[in-house]
Amino acid sequence: MYIGIAIGFVLGFFVSFVFKKKGTGVPWSSAQARELGEKGRKSIAARILRRKDRIVKFAQEKGQVRIDDAEDLFCISDDTAGEYLRELAEEKRLTKVGSGKGLYYVPYEN
Repeated sequence: MYIGIAIGFVLGFFVSFVFKKKGTGVPWSSAQARELGEKGRKSIAARILRRKDRIVKFAQEKGQVRIDDAEDLFCISDDTAGEYLRELAEEKRLTKVGSGKGLYYVPYEN
């Protein structure tokens, strides 16, 4: 048993020594990290915009949209679906109707 532990320790040390990277261990520079972060933020913003467009289209087709409808469209939480709907109302793309359990949104009319 002790021999197995010793062999495992030696092999682990050897593998870590052979595959150890030189430098800080960070595979990219800070400029590259910022670039990747910005690319990620743009991708997320584009996905949110596509989701909001789909919610508005759903409301136009069905006449209204509820938080549960938006939640089911994208398999997202109630909080996220509600946030999208509130933002769409602020952007004047949807109009909020009612409150509480009766809350729903309809397409915005000028």
